Amino acid sequence: MTDPRPTSSYGKAYTVDYLGNIVEGKQIIYNNQPPEVLMKLVAESIKALEPVWFGCEVNKHHAIKLGIGDFEV
Repeated sequence: MTDPRPTSSYGKAYTVDYLGNIVEGKQIIYNNQPPEVLMKLVAESIKALEPVWFGCEVNKHHAIKLGIGDFEV
């Protein structure tokens, strides 16, 4: 994951409150890395025909109930 905020140093493990909040679910921990590192690792995985999972936060530009998003902002 890339979290560029000054409060989240690269190379350290973090968690997010309420992420993975299911009954008997495991706590989700992510390793904060700069985008360049993640892009290199993703490229290597794709070249090795390995799956790549990703997620992104879009709530600021997405109206869930209407099913639309504004990504030109």
